[in-house]
Amino acid sequence: MQCLIVDDEKNFADFIKDALDEFGFQTLIATSANEFCQLYSCELELIIIDLCMPDMDGLQVLRFLHENGSNAGIIFVSGQHEGLLNSAVELGNEWGSDILGALPKPFTAGALEALVGTFDKRQTQSELQPVRGLSLHEVETALQNKEFRLVYQPLVCAKTLRILGAEALIRLDNAKYGHLGPDVFIPIAEENGQIGAINTFVAETAISQLALWNAQGLDMFVSINMSPASIADVNMPESLTELARAHGVSPEKVTIELTETAVMDDVADYIDLFTRLRLRGFELAIDDFGIGHSSLRRLVRLPFTKMKIDRSFVGAASENKERFTVAKMAAMLAHELGMEVIAEGVEDEKTLRLMNEINCDLVQGYLIARPMTASDFKDWSTQQVMRVALTSA
Repeated sequence: MQCLIVDDEKNFADFIKDALDEFGFQTLIATSANEFCQLYSCELELIIIDLCMPDMDGLQVLRFLHENGSNAGIIFVSGQHEGLLNSAVELGNEWGSDILGALPKPFTAGALEALVGTFDKRQTQSELQPVRGLSLHEVETALQNKEFRLVYQPLVCAKTLRILGAEALIRLDNAKYGHLGPDVFIPIAEENGQIGAINTFVAETAISQLALWNAQGLDMFVSINMSPASIADVNMPESLTELARAHGVSPEKVTIELTETAVMDDVADYIDLFTRLRLRGFELAIDDFGIGHSSLRRLVRLPFTKMKIDRSFVGAASENKERFTVAKMAAMLAHELGMEVIAEGVEDEKTLRLMNEINCDLVQGYLIARPMTASDFKDWSTQQVMRVALTSA
């Protein structure tokens, strides 16, 4: 794989090159604007950019890459204030560039390897997964053939790691395309009136599974993601109530999740829908909190009981002071409003400690467990109960 380092500090650029050579890259170095113009190629797969250089800055390089349609993964580095790195990352994301992350100078070869590892993972996923969405006919066929399924990711107490719930996540097993995530099929379903059938499948499958787990002695809740298009279904509170009653599940054991960005539109309709859900006892979670443009006024008008802090703040909390501060303030806000706080995207012990430090109530993420089938979840839960009991002894 071909990489270009754009950094006027030759010694530091050599350090990066030596590290990347160990990772199997063919690496070039540009220490000036002239050298960058000479060495740039659309064949480059990774570009590492220093933000502060005398004859051009890193954002000028980023603009050039954006305007020329570069598909290269980008890593920013800088000895300047960390906030400038964050701004560069945000600008790259807004332009649709493939931003892998940012590293404040000085950094270690290990820190660089971690970011390069995310690049390798993305490359592998892009080779295995289709880049297009499904057609309406394919979605309809998948519904008819019962190709959709649910997997479950545990939600545990941040302090004790005791199992408190599970988030139900929809997947599609397609003979032609393989295992697909919701980003491939949900948009077409929303646009063409199929989302109601998918929501019904998710709710019926998750609630019936929860009833089975409860009967097996697992005292927990299940969290269901609902599409913003669900707002059109004014009968949803009544339908969910009947479904829960039919399976002997208390509505308090069912949490409905909706993303922050979706909630900010059609506020009056959401107040109507969410208030009726709360009146029937269902819990309500605002998902991906921190990445939308919500106002505090809108937030307090909706009867949420839980807040999920977006993984982009949780996962970066140990390395990025600003994102940690946002996560901390979000947790404080939620608690002051009487909500439980869930940190999603907890992938290492350090992040777990930080989430406890800001008093998160629940956590989920790869450190705890990846999403799994219902049967695997039951087996995992048995082992987790034993681990928690041994730790507490």
